[in-house]
Amino acid sequence: FSGIGINTSNDPLLTVGTQSADGSFDECVTFVNQDFRLTASGSFNHFTFIEKRSNGWFQISSGSQNGQVKKDFVDISGKSTSGIYEYLVLGVSTSSLKTVVKGTTVTVKEP
Repeated sequence: FSGIGINTSNDPLLTVGTQSADGSFDECVTFVNQDFRLTASGSFNHFTFIEKRSNGWFQISSGSQNGQVKKDFVDISGKSTSGIYEYLVLGVSTSSLKTVVKGTTVTVKEP
């Protein structure tokens, strides 16, 4: 694949997680059947959120109008069982022609 490489200091920073009131991002920890929001931040004009399920990876959000309208978050319905759920977020910058991928987890606990 042409153009695929490791992250360098020139690549834009992609931050993913649950945004706190002070603007910082943390790995998401929630409870069974409690809805939650994953948020992405960085110098990107397009974000795609992908969720790992038992039968593969599935795109769950990519903005609107085929990704032309920026949406930097996804609201996810509460999970019915406890566990660790995995997500990938792609951040795309059309000005720098860079795509950055960041993985994150959501820990779902019993109340």
